[in-house]
Amino acid sequence: MITHRIAGPLFRFEKALDNMIAGNLNDIIHLREHDEGKDLAEKINIFNHGLSQALHTISTESGVVTDLLAKARSHNFQDEKEPGLAVIHDKIAESTEKIHRAAAAFTRRDE
Repeated sequence: MITHRIAGPLFRFEKALDNMIAGNLNDIIHLREHDEGKDLAEKINIFNHGLSQALHTISTESGVVTDLLAKARSHNFQDEKEPGLAVIHDKIAESTEKIHRAAAAFTRRDE
């Protein structure tokens, strides 16, 4: 009986951590009433939730930056007094795309 109260949670922790390693943050660890490790499960769940929210914000805001860059690109940079503006724009766009790809590598709870 006691081993089930320990072995079951260990199996759930391992499964959740394997999913986290694979980029899936959707797991919520649910333990039975008398299982051991409820504090650890709660901390993992809180971490996944917080990381999911942060990645959602990063993804959303990188989309906003991408949209703003598209609007800025519609202006003719050749007419600007500062010729390096096009280069700066392109570097921002490149960095924003990298941020977006990094955030998109995870499956979040909000998806």
